[in-house]
Amino acid sequence: MSCKTTTTPKLEPYSDRSQLMGLLKGQVFGTIPAVTAANMTNPEDVDRTIIITGANTGLGFEAAKQFLQLGCVSKLVLACRSLEKGEKAKMMLQGINAGESTTAIEVWGLDMASTASIVAFAERTSRELSRIDAIVLNAGVELVSYERASHEDGGYEMTLMVNVVGTFLLATLMVPVLRGKGHQSRSAARPRIVIVGSQVQFVAKYDVLLEAGHKQSGEGILKWLSDESRWNGKITKDRYYLSKGIVQLLERQLAGIIEESSKAAGKELVIVNCVCPGACRTDLFRTSGNAGSKMALKLIGRDGDVGARALVVGAIGKEGDEGSHGQFLTGGVVTKCSSWCETKQGERVGKQIWEEVSELVEKVQPGTMARL
Repeated sequence: MSCKTTTTPKLEPYSDRSQLMGLLKGQVFGTIPAVTAANMTNPEDVDRTIIITGANTGLGFEAAKQFLQLGCVSKLVLACRSLEKGEKAKMMLQGINAGESTTAIEVWGLDMASTASIVAFAERTSRELSRIDAIVLNAGVELVSYERASHEDGGYEMTLMVNVVGTFLLATLMVPVLRGKGHQSRSAARPRIVIVGSQVQFVAKYDVLLEAGHKQSGEGILKWLSDESRWNGKITKDRYYLSKGIVQLLERQLAGIIEESSKAAGKELVIVNCVCPGACRTDLFRTSGNAGSKMALKLIGRDGDVGARALVVGAIGKEGDEGSHGQFLTGGVVTKCSSWCETKQGERVGKQIWEEVSELVEKVQPGTMARL
């Protein structure tokens, strides 16, 4: 009697080398155009409400500054894990156009590693905000040691929890909220969910997703990856890179579901796009990377205000409008995402992970998926 053996599926051949080289050229020699009245959707609209997660520092803070300088928002919500740090950021922002700006700046608590905090935040936006034009999902982490979310929050490895699970839990919860508070307002622009992705998706090691999909037995790919035995502290950047690759997979899944419901059920299209600010000298990488990578970032990294333009483009720029739905933007324009994300394997793995995240969404807020 012969015994059948199973092997991990091989990664489909793909090459992102030419794409990556193009992005590296853009990083070194290019820039991201600033949003002005000429390339802004509805520049006459000054009554927008915009939410930014992770807004007390780095790209989130720089994006907040640019929204204020453009004079295009009447309310800016800074979503921060630390209210104290958020209030300090608010004071700094209030110094911009002091005496001229009429924008109301509010600091709301939000912990992207806590499902309860995320649900409460989404409920608060529905209850307290009469209008929402865009939410910029900027909060993210790159860790140098293994951390895990609580059992109540799913027990995911913390990079995956914040960058993937928390991000798409909030994005999913915000879709019906944005439908009710975006397009019906005075703004003619469709509401947007802007997810901060990265060009590091082009160097992510997707074979580990195939291995996870092959070996996990009902627990889910993200859960399988979250086991401490699968964390290597010496190659922490691999986990960060992979998280951004998964972000791209899930952005495509969410955008597809929203588009389908828009066509089939006549629901308003909420635009979902994924923007890349490029490698920037921000606090995200203050504790990560070796001396070589830190030196490279110092040499070719962008200033935070330049990278933050990508977030602003995604939220209010013409390039971030309907043509960006389900797309990846880098350099402020729609470009191709990692080619593996578009393969059959990438699509299959994306659906598997989406199902895993959807189960968590339904667990913490039943009925959400039916409202997409």
